Amino acid sequence: EGVSALWAGTGVSTVRSILSTSVNMTVNSSLKESALEDPQWAWLGMVPGPLTDAVCSIASAFFAVAANNPADVVRTRLYNQPS
Repeated sequence: EGVSALWAGTGVSTVRSILSTSVNMTVNSSLKESALEDPQWAWLGMVPGPLTDAVCSIASAFFAVAANNPADVVRTRLYNQPS
């Protein structure tokens, strides 16, 4: 209870945010670069624009959620601990 309970789980939430942002940005830029420049992905016919951005963003969100799951479990357990 009190002020210390207010800050419970803050460290895990910070790690979760850093993890989510770094994975999402890295995977998104890598996918976009590969989709536009790699000859292996030329059959997709991706051109710079909103469709390419959306497809790469959705795929990178999947990887961000997968990377975040362990931190989410720890954070939820910390939040639900009795004081």
